[in-house]
Amino acid sequence: MYAVMITAHSLGSALATYFAQDLAELIGERASACLFASPRTGDQAWADLVDRTVKEYAVFNYVIDAVTHVPTGLGYVTLPRASREETNAFLERWYDVDGPQQPLFVRYHAF
Repeated sequence: MYAVMITAHSLGSALATYFAQDLAELIGERASACLFASPRTGDQAWADLVDRTVKEYAVFNYVIDAVTHVPTGLGYVTLPRASREETNAFLERWYDVDGPQQPLFVRYHAF
């Protein structure tokens, strides 16, 4: 038995989302994805379909990256299991995109 994990960044993440959805329909739970700085890939119905079909995926978005907030005005949404990162030189805070404003985790850097 084999498994396939798709990983991508930015525009590649958008394309990988579509590919992960198609692949999950073919091979089921053996398809997974790890996406970085992903633009929005569809409306709420699409996001719900991806969330149901691709059983294991993660999306990591940097909060001030404009790519992760587009397209706007078309009803496109971020995938449900996305997290967003806020960082500076000494501190990283990861949050759920649409969840409560409590960090998922905080990591301090020592230089």
